[in-house]
Amino acid sequence: MKLLVSTRGPCWAVAGQDRHFASQPHGVELNHPCGLTVDGTSPSASMCPSPSRVRLRQRTAPSRSEDALIRGGHPGTRCMTRLTVTGNECRRRVVRMTYEACTYRVHESTSRRLVEAYVNLGAALASVGRGTEAAAVLRAGASLDGSGLKDKRAHEAARVQALLQLGALYADQGRLQRALSAYREALDALPDHYPPQSVYNLLGETLSRLQQYAEAERWFQASLASQPDHVPAHITYGKLLARNSSRVLEAERWFLRARRLAPDDSSVHHHYGLFLTSQGRLSEAAEEQLRAAELSRSDYELSMAAASALRQADRLEDAEVWYRHAASLRPHEARSHTNLGAILHLNGKYKQAAAAYSEALRLQPGDATTIMNLHKLAAILA
Repeated sequence: MKLLVSTRGPCWAVAGQDRHFASQPHGVELNHPCGLTVDGTSPSASMCPSPSRVRLRQRTAPSRSEDALIRGGHPGTRCMTRLTVTGNECRRRVVRMTYEACTYRVHESTSRRLVEAYVNLGAALASVGRGTEAAAVLRAGASLDGSGLKDKRAHEAARVQALLQLGALYADQGRLQRALSAYREALDALPDHYPPQSVYNLLGETLSRLQQYAEAERWFQASLASQPDHVPAHITYGKLLARNSSRVLEAERWFLRARRLAPDDSSVHHHYGLFLTSQGRLSEAAEEQLRAAELSRSDYELSMAAASALRQADRLEDAEVWYRHAASLRPHEARSHTNLGAILHLNGKYKQAAAAYSEALRLQPGDATTIMNLHKLAAILA
């Protein structure tokens, strides 16, 4: 864990700056992916959760597995089977079950099922950190020949899905040029019957991360022209526009349109909250992050984001509620207890803060952030 030091209170555990973000220049940073700081330092509008964390679901071909294809949920839930898995043992079971499903499907006659089996196995391997194997499996699935098949349309759509999953894998690894190459390959392979808006949006998102903003904007506009109610494109386009201070009002209109289209989508509220934080509108940001967390109470990162936004809005008691909730979601993660201890520390609940810090040190002995906070707490109690 890295540490950003403040003399004004406890420090906040940080798992590591997301590779998409610039480092925060100063302040006390909370351990969640939005880069928010306790002293009011706001992230840029381009800051967003890690792709493996909070993600807008991309819509793809209208197949029975479309909702589970890409960028949906956390790393352990990307398999098209939509299984929810936690812990290494459960993840190993998913890999084993998916492999068995693949083995079964290989003996089936339909090529689409075969390609989907490769996608399932690739997603399962990626979820347990076996990225090299996952990429090889997805590449193999995308390379299957559909010559002579009766259902060639389904085979073509499944190949595109494999390429999109491969691109998402590379994007999660920060290998953006490879991700861009996979998405361009998917674009070249797009059959006429395949809805293109997700491919366009992913191209725009990747180009934006590569700082090729003009080309990224063209792809976002193409995505929205293809499907005007495509919510992910509203968000990604809004984030791009927000980078330019002269287009902030235009950016907010896209966030608001996304919220109207998907009022119960937690990701929409979360990203709009990030935008509001970047504009210094902390009270409004807290309300959006709170709404996001309430819509997805089992999502750890959204709970942490809500707690952080509430803290920045000086709603410390409300922030404590959500830090407690986050700790209940991941009780075996040291940073959960470090951050809970820090908010208890700020709220003057020193004995409870000490207990939370002690639990964090039990889970991660020698953690510098927690030790520093304990020293500050001891100085108060002395």
